[in-house]
Amino acid sequence: MPILHNPITMQGQIDRCWLLTYRMPIDQFQTLLPAELTATEYQGFGFWNIVICHVSHMRPWFAPHSLGFNYWHVAYRIYVNLKTPYGIDQGLYFVRSDCDQPLLAWAGNLVTNFNFHHTPVIVKSSVEQTSISINSSVAAASVQINNQQPAQLASDSIFDNLEQAAAYLKYPPRGIALSKPGEANIVRIERDEAAWQHQLRHVEQADVQWLKTYPVQPEICYEIQPIAYRWLRGYRRKVLLNQH
Repeated sequence: MPILHNPITMQGQIDRCWLLTYRMPIDQFQTLLPAELTATEYQGFGFWNIVICHVSHMRPWFAPHSLGFNYWHVAYRIYVNLKTPYGIDQGLYFVRSDCDQPLLAWAGNLVTNFNFHHTPVIVKSSVEQTSISINSSVAAASVQINNQQPAQLASDSIFDNLEQAAAYLKYPPRGIALSKPGEANIVRIERDEAAWQHQLRHVEQADVQWLKTYPVQPEICYEIQPIAYRWLRGYRRKVLLNQH
């Protein structure tokens, strides 16, 4: 029997968080995804979602707040669909994660499908600007966000306006991976949807090494307000059909 990843419900607070979204022609995702998954499509494109977040007091659900740990987490995810006997599950497929705590990165690879790497993450923020540096030898990134300039829709965006883009690109609270061919491992996220508040931000510059080999174009960047999360224990779900 395959290992069940995410065997324990975890909880914590996301107290700083930015989400950068990029579109890419839908056919470019085929070599990146297991055969059972398809990229969520809109106007002939699929989407990358890069999260840069600080998690505080992460701990098993039964552990006291004081035993939680804090870390920066960066993850490269793809919006995906999974067809099951119960319908279509939408979620995020993790291609790579970076974490600034080496022990946590090691432990994360034992119990999750998130593909962790130990990587220093430096975030400097002021009223005017946020500067983010991800110091990886293979997935370095540098992002500059102007906190004063209003966000603008890219001139070549596939969306009609910022509101439409923000509504469509709000990621579904579910992580999806393949535990073995024909069987998925799914992690649902519990969050107070009424408390999930965001502000669109203007990205002045983003140099993302991991995406340089792909034909991506930026869409929008969210900054998420602090919010409590629970990453529920993973469960298996049979895949109904081979999607490709």
